[in-house]
Amino acid sequence: MVAEPPIPTTPPANLEELWKRLLAIAVSNRRVRTLLEVAAPVSFADGTLAVYVPANTVTSFNSYVNEVESLASQAACVPVRVRVEAPQVALTDAPSAQQRIAEHPLVKQAMELLNAKVVGVQARAQKPQNIELYISTRAMAVLIGCFDLGQFRRSGATCHGPEAAIAAE
Repeated sequence: MVAEPPIPTTPPANLEELWKRLLAIAVSNRRVRTLLEVAAPVSFADGTLAVYVPANTVTSFNSYVNEVESLASQAACVPVRVRVEAPQVALTDAPSAQQRIAEHPLVKQAMELLNAKVVGVQARAQKPQNIELYISTRAMAVLIGCFDLGQFRRSGATCHGPEAAIAAE
């Protein structure tokens, strides 16, 4: 079990301290903690905490906003309202993968710290579903002594060309 963090008794000195307190208090609510980890604090003034939420989590975040307000009130030692700020996404102007990555709060922070910019985005490589071997008859004859052909056939790999007859034996 996770030990409950102590509830603060004095207001936080700044937005960063409030956010750290909020994350610490939210440890008891895994779903809220997960939502807060992808969000970023924008400002805290007059009892209103503005939070940037990525477009893909706005609906989820809004369904837990009451819990976030309750936890934020504990962290701030005053009643807190939460205002969600999210990027406006036009259906006709869908951002590119590069633009979406560059808008992520952690990427923005890294870009600022390193004075860098996103120059490209690559999709993760996927594992091939079927393995096909193109191999010469001579190479196949050498390999026959090196591995179990039964295991080769059971693996689902396929072989093309004159060496297919050797592999089928």
